[in-house]
Amino acid sequence: MQRGVRWVSDRIRDGQHPNRERRPRLLLLCDFRPHEAATVLDHIEAIRKWSRYDVFVLPIHGDIPDEVDLEAFDGLAIHYNLIASNDSYLSPLARWRVSQFPGVKAAFIQDEYRFVNRTVSVMRTLGIQVLFTCVPQDQVELVYPAAGLPAVKRRITVLTGYVPEQLLSLPVLPYADRTIDVGYRGRRVPAWLGRLAQEKAAIADRFATDAPGFGLTTDISYTEKDRLYGQAWITFMSRIKAMLGVESGASVFDFDGSIERAVRGYLAAHPDASFEDVHRLFLADVDGRIRLNQISPRCFEAAALGTLMVLYPGDYSGVLEPWRHYVPLQKDHSNMAEVVRAIRDRETWERITKHAREEVAFNPRHSFRAMVETVDSALDLTVTAAKTIDPAVFERSASRSFARLRSTQLYALGLPPAVNRVRLIAGLAMRAFIPSPIAILPSTHPLNGQPRRLRGFVRLVRSLTFWAVRPRILPPAVLAAHGVALLRDLSALGHLQVMGARAFAAGGGTPFVILVTETSRDVRVVVRTDVPASGRLLAVLPHDLSWASEVSLHLSDQWLVPAGVGEGTRPLHALSAALRARPDVARKLLTWSAPWCDVVLSGESADGPLVHGSSTACHDVQVKPGPPLQEGTQQSLSMDESSPPNSDVVEVPSIDPDFRVSAKQVTNGASRYEIGMRCCSTRRVRVVQERDVLPRRPRPAAQPSRRSRQSHLQQLAHGVGMVEHDHRCSALDQHPADLLD
Repeated sequence: MQRGVRWVSDRIRDGQHPNRERRPRLLLLCDFRPHEAATVLDHIEAIRKWSRYDVFVLPIHGDIPDEVDLEAFDGLAIHYNLIASNDSYLSPLARWRVSQFPGVKAAFIQDEYRFVNRTVSVMRTLGIQVLFTCVPQDQVELVYPAAGLPAVKRRITVLTGYVPEQLLSLPVLPYADRTIDVGYRGRRVPAWLGRLAQEKAAIADRFATDAPGFGLTTDISYTEKDRLYGQAWITFMSRIKAMLGVESGASVFDFDGSIERAVRGYLAAHPDASFEDVHRLFLADVDGRIRLNQISPRCFEAAALGTLMVLYPGDYSGVLEPWRHYVPLQKDHSNMAEVVRAIRDRETWERITKHAREEVAFNPRHSFRAMVETVDSALDLTVTAAKTIDPAVFERSASRSFARLRSTQLYALGLPPAVNRVRLIAGLAMRAFIPSPIAILPSTHPLNGQPRRLRGFVRLVRSLTFWAVRPRILPPAVLAAHGVALLRDLSALGHLQVMGARAFAAGGGTPFVILVTETSRDVRVVVRTDVPASGRLLAVLPHDLSWASEVSLHLSDQWLVPAGVGEGTRPLHALSAALRARPDVARKLLTWSAPWCDVVLSGESADGPLVHGSSTACHDVQVKPGPPLQEGTQQSLSMDESSPPNSDVVEVPSIDPDFRVSAKQVTNGASRYEIGMRCCSTRRVRVVQERDVLPRRPRPAAQPSRRSRQSHLQQLAHGVGMVEHDHRCSALDQHPADLLD
């Protein structure tokens, strides 16, 4: 753990337990990198330190630790240095857990000019309710339309940075002690971001060219190797008389990534093309259509350290005024001589830097405290979480999560980053020789480039090795017949199994199901993923799968499944072929090492229930146990009209332990339904059509033939008064009462 880092609010560290004198708890998810830009760390630290809520900071890069129970918090915020649409920053499992979180959800966003549609889509999936954006209020609807984010209640415009409080206590180095006239650090950004973004490099190039003619001492660079962080940046800012700068942001919004792809493709074919060529061909119609001109955090740092700002003219979020807080440099550098005189005139330098320090740096509106007050007011958290939390346990979890971050490992053991990078690569190379059932990429996209082809070959060898030594699970003949395609299908299932087990262990279901389908008669077995991880599918999956013809995945949301698996309903063609050729092998493949899918329902499709092939209207109900019900009796119940739509609450009779409730009649207006439920439990279920209460019977030692199973079911139906029976249920080698067990 980084020394001096705190993961919980100071009041908790000072001995006030969060479960006493209860305040709303806020979980802040972030990518904590102590060796990078200080403004990011200042933003995180300000929320932790000055929020009126009990803040718990959790550094992650991918998954949320399983031991962190989200239901112990009243609010959850995603920091802007976690890109929610990128699996490396926020994994599908983490997105699933956030989407299931019942409290207030917020997101901070910066650099929001790229992949806007992806950002809007993932925020809709996560159910974000409060959005903190850098887009001006009069432009917000153009970027984040209310129709695309129905759950968002508040869209708050904030600045990209604020005045770090610790800089205000540092002594200001006098003019005579500053050895460099003009300094600058920036970076060259891609051409597709528009004309505003190109100014970051343009001001450096032009000023560095003109400065020697005026006898100025400069330290100007925009290369990555010359970038400065932490104390090195503060020292640099204190040694220079003046700092160059431009407005932060971009003048082009690329909603779907098409502009970036087009520009990159053009520059790859025409490497000598100028920005003006690119602008004329691709950017002329979109540049400046949406305004994202912002004041840079470096302006606040310069004002606090008493460094003169030489900036291109702009609005700067309404914070800075030319010739009062900064020296304006025309974009064509036509007033270069005037700027040089201002830098060399000590009186002018002291007057402007004094105004900037007093009116900008010490202005309470520009402090991180003011930002935190805005955030707290927008969140408006109340105490809703019933679960308690142990701060010491949370801090240990946060510290372990921080230690696993790649950015932390690069500085581990006191070794230089270059040495640690070699150590990490060696560890990955060693793991590449360990056989794995899910080593092969589930994606069907071809690998491009020599390194990717090599990685793909290594994954294929790992997967082949794993299955080749397990002939009882996957016979060599089946593997040889279906080859790599079967390995890809199994890999997709494996990725979902891993995610599903962890998702349920963390306290929720998973966003996908497996469909085993007989297409001609539309009989389906749905392998659901909402049961304890300790269960096994093998005990409840029908032994006879010879009736089935297809296996497919139903994936509800692209953001909630591992990358490459796909979305929507995806047929697993190779696994389906194996199922038709060897049902016994396919059954093992579906059940082997699949602890997350041990509930099988018959006659339910991805879009809604099917009762032996018949479509019905359906919606979810919540079941509550009621008075005991005797064997063979029926009772009509009514929906609770006070319940929210699609979440009705009904009371279903509890029964003697010797019986199972497989169906119960419910009356809702003129329609009649039945519900399947676990005995004497409260759970989410599906409304299906009419059946009845069936007694439990022992599972036969030997599996009867299909005809005898059909006869038995018909006799059983008549014996307990079942109204009607469809012959297609005989395709399932499963007692109807046990399908919900």
